[in-house]
Amino acid sequence: MPSSGNITRAILDAQQELIHNPFDIVHDVIHHFQVCQNCLFIIEAEKLSVELPVVIISAWWHDIDRDLETKIAIIKSLEKNHFSNSFIKKCLKVIKSHSFGKKQISLEAKVLFDADKLEYVNPLRTRRLIQAINDGVENIDKGIFYKKGWFEKTPQVKDMLHFSYSKSLFDKLFEKTKKEFGQLEAMTVK
Repeated sequence: MPSSGNITRAILDAQQELIHNPFDIVHDVIHHFQVCQNCLFIIEAEKLSVELPVVIISAWWHDIDRDLETKIAIIKSLEKNHFSNSFIKKCLKVIKSHSFGKKQISLEAKVLFDADKLEYVNPLRTRRLIQAINDGVENIDKGIFYKKGWFEKTPQVKDMLHFSYSKSLFDKLFEKTKKEFGQLEAMTVK
């Protein structure tokens, strides 16, 4: 079992990467915090027995694993913080299976998948994107791209979720986020 100090240092490494090199405005340090928090809520609500360090580390690194270079950054951080090879492999498997179209085998992978998809329908995430567009930090094309993807993928997401807690929360968040995307529509009509 990894020590709490090693876990904390690996999380801080992920946070530094996300602050300095976010994938984009909706895959930044705030998104990863929300996903980690969602993982903890799911575990508690469903009374799951999981390898918690695997879930937490995977949640903080899940969108950093976009290419070989960032995958190496994950491995280097975990090795530097004295995680075993078997632990690193578990985390990489969980991270790899969190995307749409991937199959989640382990309980840890199912938790991360659901947590990430709940963040996908978080109206605050959409509001942050719209604010970034208003502030000139992000361009409207990125917002339109996300909106299109959201409306294409989201109707199928609920059936992919693994836990009743996730499905219940998904329903509550879906309509709120749909309204937020309505604001984006108004911006493009101007």
